[in-house]
Amino acid sequence: MALRSAADYAFDFDLQTTQELQGHLHALEDKVVTGADVDTLRSIQASFRGELREYREKARLHVQRLRDDLAGAADAMTTFASTFVSTGSDAELHIMGEMKKLEETASGNDLNKIRTSIRHATEEISRSYEDLNKANGLVVAQLQHEIRLLHREIQTERRTAWTDRESGAWIKRKLDDKVEKLLESGDEFCVLVMLVSNLKTLEAQCGKTVVHSALNALVKRCYGTLGDDTMIARLGPSQFAAIIEVDTAAAQLMAREVSERLSSRYSVQNNGIAQNVAVKITCGIVSQPRDGDPEEFHRKFQQMTGIEHQVDDSTDEPSVQKQQA
Repeated sequence: MALRSAADYAFDFDLQTTQELQGHLHALEDKVVTGADVDTLRSIQASFRGELREYREKARLHVQRLRDDLAGAADAMTTFASTFVSTGSDAELHIMGEMKKLEETASGNDLNKIRTSIRHATEEISRSYEDLNKANGLVVAQLQHEIRLLHREIQTERRTAWTDRESGAWIKRKLDDKVEKLLESGDEFCVLVMLVSNLKTLEAQCGKTVVHSALNALVKRCYGTLGDDTMIARLGPSQFAAIIEVDTAAAQLMAREVSERLSSRYSVQNNGIAQNVAVKITCGIVSQPRDGDPEEFHRKFQQMTGIEHQVDDSTDEPSVQKQQA
């Protein structure tokens, strides 16, 4: 119950990190449920403490990074505000000084001196006004620059939270959101499901680091085949999916092309040494006709992938049926 509760109520500060914790805790829970001796339970207890400790450290670093970003933005805003106030105050003092000189000159009877003072005051006031406009323009430009940087950081954080770190593809929840929008709109679309059929063999032969680099290259090649605006997500350790908004016949042709292009050797670097990783891809299609039944689509998608619509990504390797002609 402690393992299950810790997984269910983990604070979701980072989607990928939270999913990893939940997957690890559910795996420990399964070990407990299936029965274990005292030594195994002690090992599970130590693993549980280690998972919580690592998660706490990641959360602490995440919050600290947010605090540092906020502090930096606040310092920048304070600097800009101080510059603006300082420039405005200097201009105000200068203008008030010129106005005082005009008042003193106006009390006399020397017309030439009055005219000279007026011309001088007009020039100085105009110069102060221009300087103030330039300073304000600089401040506005700096503020706009800082805002753009903050927006970029926010977009990067959001992208990171929805991206699978090992492959560079979107996570399953991102694909699920897009699918639900397409189902609600009633548009025709297909989901191309891709299985790396020899993933376990590759991990045993090359190691996970090399395989992760190969998967990253595979996803990039998939984008190059289907288009940069295609939604490509990782459903499980060896399974990927792409949303293609075409009819079934066109999707089948694209599936053949993807299978041919992605089933290839990928050259990756590992400690300065290039390695060729031969990846085998099997493709399948889940099609949804215009105004089709969403429940029927989910049933076909689950049958194809082995993943239920209601649950998050599973750590188990799902199976994919081979595409039928």
